[in-house]
Amino acid sequence: MLFRSAACVVLGIAVDDSIHYITRFNVRAKERADVRRGTIDALADVGPSITAAALSEFLAFAVGATTDIPALEQFCIVAAVAASRGQWYRYPMTLRLIS
Repeated sequence: MLFRSAACVVLGIAVDDSIHYITRFNVRAKERADVRRGTIDALADVGPSITAAALSEFLAFAVGATTDIPALEQFCIVAAVAASRGQWYRYPMTLRLIS
């Protein structure tokens, strides 16, 4: 049950980041009339803020993992690992899709 709860939280964060990216991508792709260039521009626009948000989420969950409540500690550990893994996979996979 704990892992399913953490998965829902991390998935919600990923969806939020995706909405920001896709919105910017749609604007940039229409401006440039080029999907590849739109992808690169969208990553340049929202990449830093998404990276900062992911770092903040990881740090928040890492701090939460220091609690004395066992269930909350485990939840925060799982969420911190999932948030950091998502960040490590996000950009290489996106760049692979446009190459």
